[in-house]
Amino acid sequence: MQQHGGAGDLTLQFHKKYPGELPQSSSSLSRFARQQRTAQEQRLLAYCLKANLQSTTVTSGCCPDQKKGGGGVALNNPNSAGNDANEKERSDCFLYLSECLMGGLLARHRIQAGIKNYKLQDYQAAYREWVAATRLCDNRELFHTLNYLISLSFDFGHFQKMLALSVQQFQIGRFLNERALIAESYLNLATSRGLLCNWELCLSYCKNCLLYLDATKVGYVYMSIACSYLEMNQFSAAIGFLKLTFDICSKHENQGLVVQALVACSGMFLTLKSYPEAREFAMRAIEVAETVFSVGPASCRYRRTKVHVIPVQIKLRQLDDAFRLCEESVRSSLEYHDRYVQAKCLLFFADIHRLKSDYEVAYQSYQAAADSGYQQIQLKALVGMAKSVIKLSPSDDIRIRQNKAMGFYNNALELATTLGCKLEIFRLHRRMAKLQSMLEDHPDEVDRHLRSADGLSDEMQLFCDLCGSLYGLKRSQLKALSCGHIYHTGCLLEKKRPGSSQYFCTTCRCFSEDICESFLSLA
Repeated sequence: MQQHGGAGDLTLQFHKKYPGELPQSSSSLSRFARQQRTAQEQRLLAYCLKANLQSTTVTSGCCPDQKKGGGGVALNNPNSAGNDANEKERSDCFLYLSECLMGGLLARHRIQAGIKNYKLQDYQAAYREWVAATRLCDNRELFHTLNYLISLSFDFGHFQKMLALSVQQFQIGRFLNERALIAESYLNLATSRGLLCNWELCLSYCKNCLLYLDATKVGYVYMSIACSYLEMNQFSAAIGFLKLTFDICSKHENQGLVVQALVACSGMFLTLKSYPEAREFAMRAIEVAETVFSVGPASCRYRRTKVHVIPVQIKLRQLDDAFRLCEESVRSSLEYHDRYVQAKCLLFFADIHRLKSDYEVAYQSYQAAADSGYQQIQLKALVGMAKSVIKLSPSDDIRIRQNKAMGFYNNALELATTLGCKLEIFRLHRRMAKLQSMLEDHPDEVDRHLRSADGLSDEMQLFCDLCGSLYGLKRSQLKALSCGHIYHTGCLLEKKRPGSSQYFCTTCRCFSEDICESFLSLA
């Protein structure tokens, strides 16, 4: 596998790919290293300079000429004119040295205090302790302290701050020139970019991470790549990396990674409108999470795992169950400052109210969700606003409401195009074609939207090879094979190998496993 030659090559690579995000030259890296030089190193340097340990100025009091009564000024001469200044200098030197020796101890004390507060679920106090520690510790300790702050930023839903800390961590790892640290910072960068919906950048960071990461830890990278492809609706590529993740999970028995994979499978089936399968995987993810994470309102990982079942319940019209779980999630997210779950629950509340025909409340909740700052939530909120505004009380003319809905759809289409969500773009073109035909203003626009939808349908190949019909447009039950192809469950039944969990893929002309069922066997 190809490896980077050194810090210079890495700097050049990042400057070409991501200008402005990471240092642009080796001089920038040197400036960063000087800025990040620890308090301990600064104090040691100051002590050496003040004591003049390597100069002739201090030693002149002990040189042969001085012993013979030469022109030097002895530091121990009480009658010397510079004696007071030298004594003050010596006192300052001891002060610097004591501060130097204490700096590392104070940093470690702060870090341990932060860990203790985190375990006690006092996350704000933990954040303050770790931030204070960053001003005292050396580069290696700073790297690991940034890891704590990155984890806490993830818990709070501060993904931009998480990215900024990851960039700083990457710079330290590169300065220390250690493969393990560079790999870890790459993975944090990939995670941050994925949460910010920059999936192309997430993929680039993941692929760079694989050049440095130990073979036993690549499962999380494969999982990040699979999730990025799922968000971009490239299902075949996503299934391929889910297969690689399954191989890692089965080999190393990593239940935390299994939870992520089950959530990803649930999200894939939810996107493709295969709701029974989506619910099964979401519920199994919660069961495994109860054995892996701490169970309770303070556990961010457990909370976010549970939240994934809410949209499935909404689609299955289990609105009362969804509402109760949504209320529970909001309470815990407000108590523990999880802005991301708060925003998602606003969106879920809006969906529930819209399905209960309370369009005014739904519209207001969609507006609040759209203002949350999370692009993926904003996209779904814009679509919900378009659906709700048409159904609002007829204080406005129907054509006015339809035009408002078209405006929301246009904004959603622009955002979906920016994010690269092809299936959502496909659905928006179909909705806009239907609405445009109701307006009867621009018949050519109807044809344009339908042509765009047909082009995306051909590009994504969302059709079952056995029956030839599209999937992902209406409710259906699907199976995803490890070769990357998806079929209707009913169509695939006769293709199952007797006495085995494998199915014959008519596209690949070979037997493949149901990759999602494989994860269920690990749970």
